[in-house]
Amino acid sequence: MSYIRVVTISALVLLAAGVSPARAQCPCTHTTTKIKGSLTATPGRFNYNAQLGLPGANSACNTHFPGTHACTYAELQSAPTGDRCQLKDTAGNTVTSFWAIDSAQPPLQQCQDDAAGGSLLNWEYGTAHTASRGQKVALTNSTGALGSLQSSLQCNLSGNSWVACCQ
Repeated sequence: MSYIRVVTISALVLLAAGVSPARAQCPCTHTTTKIKGSLTATPGRFNYNAQLGLPGANSACNTHFPGTHACTYAELQSAPTGDRCQLKDTAGNTVTSFWAIDSAQPPLQQCQDDAAGGSLLNWEYGTAHTASRGQKVALTNSTGALGSLQSSLQCNLSGNSWVACCQ
């Protein structure tokens, strides 16, 4: 009887602290098999290492995690769950979503700079007056689970997301 009481009390303490008993028993362990880290969150106009777009993200990934590049959506999906769980960015912030970089998608779903006189390059669009949009995927950081792909999001008004770095 005292064993049941202790288990019940322990479960109630965990729940009161906002931690599910199941998660407390099976914590997610962070690994770096494919995803080596993450850059800080950004709007859909990537600006890293004083460069715009994917060149800037790739440069920053390689600076912080030598031999890496900005992860594509396919790489995020195929990476071991442990690579995504408990992931922090280069500033120590908890990662909760990713920009879904996918060159097979229409450019207007990849924050293309389609403004008059723009570069026409992906992940460089910085305003909201054209048809350019982006795609994101949510991350449950405690488990490493990816959510559903979200499309047609404003590149600069839908909130910041992260760019992971893959090898």
